Amino acid sequence: MPVVLRVFALALIPFKSSIADLRKAKAAKPAVVLSGDGQELTVCSRANREWVPLADISRHVVNALLSAEDARFYQHRGIDLRRDASWATRSEQGMCSF
Repeated sequence: MPVVLRVFALALIPFKSSIADLRKAKAAKPAVVLSGDGQELTVCSRANREWVPLADISRHVVNALLSAEDARFYQHRGIDLRRDASWATRSEQGMCSF
């Protein structure tokens, strides 16, 4: 069974974000920070962002981001076969969309 999951994960690679997609994101519309009640607190546009090397970002900030996005990142190192298999099953059952 693990071989099937590995093949499935490899088949998903072409559908992951490309470097070109990530570069396009730099030109995307500004991020808007909202309070819990929906009030706009600030707008973060490219003009008020400062790009810094990853080495200059606190390890705690990186870990917090990874934890918020994928709590098991350090267990699977980027390819979460369990999550991919779950997504495939739910998709097959019509429980999620692309």
